[in-house]
Amino acid sequence: MNRRFLISLGGMCVLAFCCVCRADSWANPTPRMFASDDGHWALRVIPETASRGKADTIARGILFEITEDGTDRILWEKPLVNIPVRALLFKSYDKLFVVTLDTWARMGYEHSLVIYDREGKVVRDLRPEDFLTKKEIRGRVDISLSSRHWRKKADFTFVHDQKSPKLRITFNWGKVLEIELPTGEIAEQHNDNEQK
Repeated sequence: MNRRFLISLGGMCVLAFCCVCRADSWANPTPRMFASDDGHWALRVIPETASRGKADTIARGILFEITEDGTDRILWEKPLVNIPVRALLFKSYDKLFVVTLDTWARMGYEHSLVIYDREGKVVRDLRPEDFLTKKEIRGRVDISLSSRHWRKKADFTFVHDQKSPKLRITFNWGKVLEIELPTGEIAEQHNDNEQK
């Protein structure tokens, strides 16, 4: 019996050392603000924890414009589908979009990239499986106990286009994808420098 126990224990130790997962911890979410590059627009994210505990935590988003006299003009105030880790704001011609990235304490799963329009309506709610292959997720994305770090070293830029502005994501392995903000459709996907 001791021999079986030692063999089992040894096997579990080997498995633990070979595991690609790493531990991580998250503090409770706090209110945050994300501003557009020009500083005229901002999204205030306010986590709200219901009395039943952490599992009931959601967030309220307030999108506002800073007017010429320095006051805030609220465009919308709505519940968000998650508590975002990061948010990007983009105005192209008369179109305004908010893109939230990842979910607090659970990055890289549901709600990894959510597009909201000027009125706060969800245009598209994406998981990494919607724009990365299984092979890319397994081989190129760092995985911890709670999260898949798909955004690591990725570059996010906006492409001005009067008809259909886009979010361009360039991953560190060379993959580039463009997402049309008005529809959420993936407009373009290619690899510039495929590294093996």
